[in-house]
Amino acid sequence: MDKPAYHFDRWGTYLGRVDESGRYFDSRGALCGMIDDRGTLTGTDGSSRGRVDVQGQVWDEGGKYAGFFLPAVRPRAVSGMQRAV
Repeated sequence: MDKPAYHFDRWGTYLGRVDESGRYFDSRGALCGMIDDRGTLTGTDGSSRGRVDVQGQVWDEGGKYAGFFLPAVRPRAVSGMQRAV
């Protein structure tokens, strides 16, 4: 999974985000845990909270589907000639 990314549930509700260092924040901005390079979700207390597969799907510690991640899209500069009028 590329970082940073945004986490949504199966209905498209925003649940949180992951920053460049792998820290996971909920929708209010509170730190909830970490996601390592293997996709393992770890809570702030060090306990396992689930995993993220290579497609960005989130699975909780019981193996149930818990949403998906979408990559953050950085805006790119657009010249004046390319803008719609």
